[in-house]
Amino acid sequence: MTKRNWFFIIGVYAMMFMIAIGTSTQGTLLSNYIDFYQLTSVSQGLMSTLQSTGQFAALFGIGLLTGRFRKSRLILIFDVAVCALFFLLGQGAAFPVFLVFYFLYGFSIGFVDPLSSSLMVDYFGDRSVIFMNMLHGVYGVGGLIGPILASWCASRGYIWQSTLKIIGCLFIAASLLYMLGAYLNRDAEKTAAAAESSKGTQKTNTWQDLKEFLSMKKTWLVLIGSFLYGGHQIGITVWIVRYIEVYLSSPKWAAIALSAFWVTTAISRFFVVHLPMSKYQMLIWGNLISGAAMVIGILIGDGFVMFLCTAVCGLAEGIILPVNLDISCHYIEKNTSLGSASVSCFLYIGFAVVPLVMAYVINAASITAGMMIPAVFSLIAAILCVMLLREEKVSA
Repeated sequence: MTKRNWFFIIGVYAMMFMIAIGTSTQGTLLSNYIDFYQLTSVSQGLMSTLQSTGQFAALFGIGLLTGRFRKSRLILIFDVAVCALFFLLGQGAAFPVFLVFYFLYGFSIGFVDPLSSSLMVDYFGDRSVIFMNMLHGVYGVGGLIGPILASWCASRGYIWQSTLKIIGCLFIAASLLYMLGAYLNRDAEKTAAAAESSKGTQKTNTWQDLKEFLSMKKTWLVLIGSFLYGGHQIGITVWIVRYIEVYLSSPKWAAIALSAFWVTTAISRFFVVHLPMSKYQMLIWGNLISGAAMVIGILIGDGFVMFLCTAVCGLAEGIILPVNLDISCHYIEKNTSLGSASVSCFLYIGFAVVPLVMAYVINAASITAGMMIPAVFSLIAAILCVMLLREEKVSA
């Protein structure tokens, strides 16, 4: 890795940081959206669902475009799109138009996130799990700052539309940093392509690779686990603030709960990966502890306890997504974009489906029943990870 390579990687990290800020503010701004558009029942989860649907749709675009365009160029194109969309979202357009912008936002970050993860494996090979966790650790830091930024804007009297435009300005700064890194490292993906060529893996057939990838039982265990993790995470990031503030009547703990989740998520991604455990053991314990923490917090029903349990969730589960991405990419090293996109696909399905399911269950049954959904997802994922570890031992 040359200095120019590292500057480019820093640019990639900057964009992931800003995507986290943009996405993590949505839990804080949800009540503003509900009040402004007078949303009820299932419609309260539509913003998150449209964003996740856009992310899911982007995966088909990745399959079509990654063989024709460099990953760095695709990231750049959709970086610029994200900048524009935050200004459009900040216009406070009619609700159907607002949802279209959310879909396009999801579509844009749906390119940036998986391709950035794929680059970590392309550049760092066997060491990629460390840099994958660093990439998503930076995402965790952005997730921490997002709610704080939204709360700071509200305290200064900015309406939610202005908050979105401020985030758009920050996106522009991060995009300029990425552009500079890409310019200084214009041969970045040529270097990665040459590395793949030396392994005899430069030419790929996406459909053939997909068939091979999906033929393995362990692949499906990782993918279903990614869906469950997506459902768990979105349940926390979308609903936890409103749950603690409105239903547990603890606004002071609600204000910092989401930040606590993201700061412990970042800590997890930077440090847990160095523990003397295999990647598969990390997945098992991460899902198990996270699910148990959610159950305990919900059953006790106290705002402060739920705040603590939310922090524990972040610490336990922070490594799950980057480890899933790393495992998946190594299962299909000749086509790392396919590996990262497949995990992202199931992750986004969880993102898209669960907010609507939770909104329906909360409206039809109770808030307790709705909030139990993310907890149950994590506990099921822990069981699947035990099966994945056994599968790995058999194939070893």
